[in-house]
Amino acid sequence: MMIQENLNGMALLMFKIWKFQTATSLKVLIDNWNITGARWLRHVCFDRVPVQKKLATFMLSSIWHGFYPGYFFTFGSASIMVPASQKVRVNLRHRFLSSTKLKAFYDLVTWFCTHLCLAYFIAPFTFLRFDLSIKYFNSFYWFLHILAFLAIIFLPGKKRTKPSSTTSERNGSYNHNNSESLSNNHRKSD
Repeated sequence: MMIQENLNGMALLMFKIWKFQTATSLKVLIDNWNITGARWLRHVCFDRVPVQKKLATFMLSSIWHGFYPGYFFTFGSASIMVPASQKVRVNLRHRFLSSTKLKAFYDLVTWFCTHLCLAYFIAPFTFLRFDLSIKYFNSFYWFLHILAFLAIIFLPGKKRTKPSSTTSERNGSYNHNNSESLSNNHRKSD
């Protein structure tokens, strides 16, 4: 764990290196890198944007880093890879939890895939240039982008639960007649 002090003497948690290095999903990996920055991005963007929260947050992060095309390629790719990896996890993980050996195998494979994805989409961050970023992804035939889009399109996602009233109220869409409309829907299906 790396802690850095800012000018006000407040401790800023930068990253949790062990959790970052051993992450078995892109979300866990990203959640453990620049933790204070991620908290700020959540507060400023993710919690306030009504749609495409991940895309908007990754794009704000790329703007925050600077206006180099490589940053947009990196964070744009991450905005595709993270939800795709979450869908794969939701659809596969439960199949490997029946034994400790299967779970260990799953963890090893997902650790490898997570860090492969990171290596794949982080390279343009160092190139900065548009032409080098395109050349790089062309050399890999955009294969992880294609796999990510296929996962997003064809794999079922988590079943959404009804949002709590506090979430609905925060978003300004609380329906006071919600219980009535739910009971009416239930009666129609009988």
